Amino acid sequence: MIKKSGLPEISVDKETPREANQPTAKTSVFRFPHLWMGVICMFVYVGVEVIAGDAIGAYGKVMGMSIDRTKYFTTFILIAMLAGYIIGIFNIPRFISQQFALKISALLGIVFSI
Repeated sequence: MIKKSGLPEISVDKETPREANQPTAKTSVFRFPHLWMGVICMFVYVGVEVIAGDAIGAYGKVMGMSIDRTKYFTTFILIAMLAGYIIGIFNIPRFISQQFALKISALLGIVFSI
């Protein structure tokens, strides 16, 4: 698939030298704030997935359900998350915008939490 994808050709010969008034190139990953925000977001999101998968079984147990019923809840949560990913891959941004999808996700998260 990578061979058939339309990636641009990179030519080292066409590089232009920096002018004196241009800022210096970023030489460290610590100089990319968007990268670090993305890393923090991914860390928090993985934590949310783990908490959701772990807490749903405990919640069922507190509600008086047997372990035989609650042992499948984590599987259902992970399948629902996977379905959400797949729906998002095929629909965002083709049919709905990223901003609208974020608004809907935030509102549904609040509603389901309440």
